Amino acid sequence: MKTSVLSALVLTGALALGHSPNAHAAASADFQGLCAWNAAHTQFSCNFDANRPASNPTRCPGSFVWKYQWDFDDGSTLLTGNPVVSHTFPNAQDRFVSLTAICWSGETATRLRHVCTQFGTLGCLKVNGTWN
Repeated sequence: MKTSVLSALVLTGALALGHSPNAHAAASADFQGLCAWNAAHTQFSCNFDANRPASNPTRCPGSFVWKYQWDFDDGSTLLTGNPVVSHTFPNAQDRFVSLTAICWSGETATRLRHVCTQFGTLGCLKVNGTWN
C-alpha cells in the first residue's frame, strides 16, 4: 500500500511539473553544409541538409519535424517543410547559420554552425566544395 501511494504521489508531481510518464528523448537539430565559391571568389553558395549527418540527423522523437527555420546571418531567414535548402551569401564573410527544428509536438531544438571562409577554424563548415 505504501509503495502504491508513493508511486501515485510521484506520478502526480511529475505530471504537475509537465513531465510525461512515457518520457522520450529530446528533440535535436543538426545539419551539414556543402559550400562553394563563385568564379570571381566574391560570394559563395551553400546547400544545407538537416538530414545529415546520417548518424545524427535532425529529429523529434515521439513526433516529427513540422518545419525547419533557417537563419543565414545575412538578414535572410527561411521557414520550410523541406530539410534541404540552398542559399547564396552576398559577400565573402564568415557566417553563423542556425537551424531550429519545430516539432509537431511543439518542442524545438536549435543548432548553430560557423561557416568559415578561411581554413583553420576547427569544426566550421568550410567553403571548399565538400560536405562538412
